[in-house]
Amino acid sequence: MKVFGVKVGKKTRTSLRLPDAALEKISVSMAKGGYGARGRSKWICEAVGMLSESVCYWELIAEEFMDDGGNELIPVTIDEVTNILLTKINAEYLNNYSEEILDTSIILRTGIYHRLIVEGGGDVSV
Repeated sequence: MKVFGVKVGKKTRTSLRLPDAALEKISVSMAKGGYGARGRSKWICEAVGMLSESVCYWELIAEEFMDDGGNELIPVTIDEVTNILLTKINAEYLNNYSEEILDTSIILRTGIYHRLIVEGGGDVSV
């Protein structure tokens, strides 16, 4: 599909489970960044891009965990560039850290937490 002469790549729909506290912090970050009500998927894709630029991000991914309870399942639309980054991150993680393929949700959550920490000046209370 082309929009104003620019080729738009294939998007992927998925869902992601996040703690309620993280969703609140995402909403605050989105409001500060001027994102509209429908910009959460874009914000998450940008978070994955930020994660991919950090040094040794596979170590951050290895530390990812999910608390039980108080979680919500949200829909996410992943753009083509982010899909490529997810594949790259998974490949580098396999080469440098583990022999197991990661679930996409682990990478997405790590990207979200990383962005929230960077934007919050190191606040990790998600």
